[in-house]
Amino acid sequence: MSGHIIVPHLEEIRIKIDGEYVVLVSSKGSYIKIPYQVIPTLARSMRSQGKVVEERVNALRLISDQAFALRAGIPIGFTNDPAKQHQAGIDAAWDPNLRKQLPGNIKGTTMFGTPTIIKHAPKPAKKTEEEGNGKSG
Repeated sequence: MSGHIIVPHLEEIRIKIDGEYVVLVSSKGSYIKIPYQVIPTLARSMRSQGKVVEERVNALRLISDQAFALRAGIPIGFTNDPAKQHQAGIDAAWDPNLRKQLPGNIKGTTMFGTPTIIKHAPKPAKKTEEEGNGKSG
């Protein structure tokens, strides 16, 4: 059993099985032999690091999308990076192009974001006439 990974402009990497090992063989001749027990952890780590790199490479698009969602009132976060969230908030509040992109002629003074729900303590129950006079039956 084997598979192929084609890395653009660099090389071709073939994936093979050799007994209890998964072998990555480069078209340039080098190879990596990995025990099968390590593969699930390695795959999770590679996926995680790939997502980090993807977020860095697409930072401007991510900030723009986050600002659009904030401006539209959609409470979805696209990143956990506080600096990117802050920049998206600034863009959502002040970017005049966002108003043009949203339907419905949203005015510049329109509030955006999600509403806050404030809970108050319940009001005490009113006393009945008998309870108020101190008379008991």
